[in-house]
Amino acid sequence: SASGTPAGVTFSYVYDGTAGVNPQIAVRVTNNNPATSADDIPFDLELVSNSSREFDLARLDAVGTSGIRNVVVQGNVLPAITSGMASYLTLPNSATGGVRLPADNINGVFAADNITVGSVLAKSVEAVAFGSVTVGSVRIKAEAAGDDTATKVLAYGTRLAQASGLYIVPFSESQKVAWFASLGCNDNEFSDKSVLLSDQTVDGQSITATLTVGGTSGSGRNQSSTVQSIRFDGTGAAIVTGLPIQSAISSNGALGDLILSSSSGLTANVSALSIMGNIDVSCGPITGTIETLAGDIGRALVSSKGQIQGVTSIHSGGALTGRIISRGNLISSIVIDGGATGVVAAQGDLGVVQTDVNGNAVVQTDAGRSLVRFGGLRVNGGLSGQVVTLGNVFGDLTINGGLSGQIAAKGRAVAGLHVQRIGILGNITINGGIASTGSIVSVGVIGDNGVYSGAGSNTYGTHLVINGNSSGILAAEGNINFGKTGKLNTAVFANATGENKAAIDAIFTQQGVPLTFDTIVNGKSGLTWILGDMLSLRVGANGKLTGPVP
Repeated sequence: SASGTPAGVTFSYVYDGTAGVNPQIAVRVTNNNPATSADDIPFDLELVSNSSREFDLARLDAVGTSGIRNVVVQGNVLPAITSGMASYLTLPNSATGGVRLPADNINGVFAADNITVGSVLAKSVEAVAFGSVTVGSVRIKAEAAGDDTATKVLAYGTRLAQASGLYIVPFSESQKVAWFASLGCNDNEFSDKSVLLSDQTVDGQSITATLTVGGTSGSGRNQSSTVQSIRFDGTGAAIVTGLPIQSAISSNGALGDLILSSSSGLTANVSALSIMGNIDVSCGPITGTIETLAGDIGRALVSSKGQIQGVTSIHSGGALTGRIISRGNLISSIVIDGGATGVVAAQGDLGVVQTDVNGNAVVQTDAGRSLVRFGGLRVNGGLSGQVVTLGNVFGDLTINGGLSGQIAAKGRAVAGLHVQRIGILGNITINGGIASTGSIVSVGVIGDNGVYSGAGSNTYGTHLVINGNSSGILAAEGNINFGKTGKLNTAVFANATGENKAAIDAIFTQQGVPLTFDTIVNGKSGLTWILGDMLSLRVGANGKLTGPVP
């Protein structure tokens, strides 16, 4: 289609819907005066469809320079053209296919499917992407490709230039796509690390990734490039990469897996409607913010019979100094291996419970009337940050290294359970004690003995276990189901009423308004108010809880 054609740019093209498995096209570009590149209008050439169906590029060439930046192909870059294409473009039948732009410095060629070795000829190229590369009789898939494979895509005489700009990469559920770029200050090789992209949602729709690359280190001619951001248009996008992503990963749909192995960890802010995959930051800290704009982080892994087998995971190989914020449920099991000074927040529940076909929580027949629970949080290295849910904490919380931060749960009613069975319903284990700045607060219970009418027993159910001494605040409007504890040099408020109950409730309100994370009161978000009130909770001179503003 010529829609959106830049002024002064004309296309001569031959479309063939019968010669191959996919429709294919050969294109010749004329950009203003062919005798000079000075008047070229820069543009991207994209061959795409409105589904995941492929559209192949047989040949792209130009009269003079084309002005093209990105060549985007939602299909294959073919090594040959049909006789009809050769005739129309006045080429010999032996003319090669592929990209033939010997006078152009292009950003790159990005194909959702196959490229044959030597199919990209340009004056210079900064990056390439492909689902596979055909070398002789061998087809190398994206996930098995290295930088040497990427280099073979280029025809003889094509120079590598250092990446700096925007790169548009199509991919779909049919296969993974690897993006390689020249990131070093020596313009003679691709980086040995790629960005491997995949579509984890089977919906018949393709996804487009827009990568932004710029200089970040060194100076002058020695400045290297790094991936600044990746933006996805579509649902189900997943990333595997050892490259650092500096500032942002975003999607207008759900995100899949984020498998990031850079030694710098995750510095980027991650935002999406929801995140359905695993997040593994294996070699460094999480310093950015991971957040959903509407939905859950993580999902339950369910058998064909509806039984939960497990949940997705979030892992940081270093500290959590950033934030993990779900505006739905935070279902994933979270492991932080370097201590947590940041925030873990769920507008819904932390973890998930098994439900029956009617949506009611499954209650087992043991004395504690146990729930079938999944998810939770384990911090190795101590928690001096904050954990908050407006729903329930279903998963277990394990803090190795002591608690000097704050944990709070508002809780909400669960279908099939007693109305008072809300709050922190999983085990809490604090190894290392609770400092004077530490607190655990619940509008419901802390620990779940399963009995909410008549006499209960701390013998059963989930418990609060403190291995070490406690000097902080333990406060609940329901029961606190203690397990083993050290010396409690602490303020304990179980079954709180009066001023104590009011102080707990005030954490989750402002000016009498129940807070969501995005409720704005006096110019501040609800989450900001909640975190501030968690910090301000203290025991007043009268021995009662005080601090939060109702």
